[in-house]
Amino acid sequence: MGDEQKYLKSIMFGRGAVIFREGDHADRAYLIDFGKVELSRMRDHDKQVVAIVADHHLFGEMALIDGGGRSTDAVALLDTRCYVIDAEQFRIRLRATDGFIRTVMRVLCSHIRHMNDKL
Repeated sequence: MGDEQKYLKSIMFGRGAVIFREGDHADRAYLIDFGKVELSRMRDHDKQVVAIVADHHLFGEMALIDGGGRSTDAVALLDTRCYVIDAEQFRIRLRATDGFIRTVMRVLCSHIRHMNDKL
């Protein structure tokens, strides 16, 4: 993301902080500056860890692309600072991309959600 980080608001999450819950409405995505975040979901009363993401990784973006709710819980495993990518700004930039690319992104999100549901 480079120089664009200076235009993004940052937010700190303490260890154990819930960033969002599965099913929540998505109004932003996050780019981790430093720290570690667990992405998990509950299935049949069991917690399933989908991913653990750390420095310089993006998460929460899928819901901004396809308009769906959050597909996982996101919890800070360490003190974590994230840059916030606002949904409206993201959509403005997305609309500026080629229509074919937008379609591919939505299809990929659909496939990922479908695969996550099978986990």
